[in-house]
Amino acid sequence: MPNNSEFLEKARNEANAAFDDHCKQWDLLQELAIPTIEDLTAWLTARDSFFKAQEKFENIVRQISEK
Repeated sequence: MPNNSEFLEKARNEANAAFDDHCKQWDLLQELAIPTIEDLTAWLTARDSFFKAQEKFENIVRQISEK
């Protein structure tokens, strides 16, 4: 069974990957003079994924620190 540090590392990696994707989508959006609704939706989807991954990571940090 994985230990706390393995859960934390996995969640951190997921949050980092989601942040990278969010930044990539933001950069793509900034290159467009007039973004389409699809462009905006892609960015919002990436942003939402990042927020969820970040929240998961933060919750694991809190759980570990409370022990």
